[in-house]
Amino acid sequence: MMITLKRIIGTFLMCLFVIACKDTDARMQDIVAHYNDAGKTIQNKMLKSMSAKITGKRKIDIEMRVESNVPTEQKEALSLFGTSVFGNLIEQTPGGQALLEEGVIFNLVFKEANGTFIDSVHVTHAKLKALEQKGQQRGSEDVATESGLPPQLKTSLQMLNRSLPVVNEEEGTSVERIDVNSKNELVYTIKVTDALKSMLTNESDRALLKESLLLDPNVRNVFGTFKKFGVAVIRFEYFDQNDAKIADIGLSERDFRN
Repeated sequence: MMITLKRIIGTFLMCLFVIACKDTDARMQDIVAHYNDAGKTIQNKMLKSMSAKITGKRKIDIEMRVESNVPTEQKEALSLFGTSVFGNLIEQTPGGQALLEEGVIFNLVFKEANGTFIDSVHVTHAKLKALEQKGQQRGSEDVATESGLPPQLKTSLQMLNRSLPVVNEEEGTSVERIDVNSKNELVYTIKVTDALKSMLTNESDRALLKESLLLDPNVRNVFGTFKKFGVAVIRFEYFDQNDAKIADIGLSERDFRN
């Protein structure tokens, strides 16, 4: 349920370059050269290398190799959020927006450090426009607007929310929203099935759930990342199928220290 894309996003932000106004072919060559230059300086716990190449008249492949033995939830995150998050970062790259509008396809290929294929994501102008319309309908553009987060992190959260909800039928959960409120709390809004509702209304079961969240390394990584931006609490708000809140679990720095 916890998505750890922030570690990848942090490195990908290195790729926001200044590209001169040139024709499509020249700008494609420029953006590829800059991605390759950035790949030579990567120092990141998860992202091990990055390279880019032109593979067609209007196609650029960007290969990112991450740590080996990637957990299943992180592989799923790349599939679920790859287009929205990385597409937005390409749009923010000077020259990237124009290339997308001219029909250039960015093919993001994710592999483990040993070369094992994880997934690939095609980023196109049409896909990003469709996600933008979906986000406007769901109100994702309002995410983090009352928080004290820096603009780029607000934008990343808004992009993540464009791909929600994420339904896990096996767990009986649906992540509906990921937001940072006016108190600078990172809030996950989660809708649950009736079967899970009965568990969450039991105090001892909620205590066990809180303990499992505290022990989850993904939760700790997310907290450590957002703590740098003034977020002191990660909050999980659970709702039933009628949108009634049934549980609220908050994790603070004190909880992680205990």
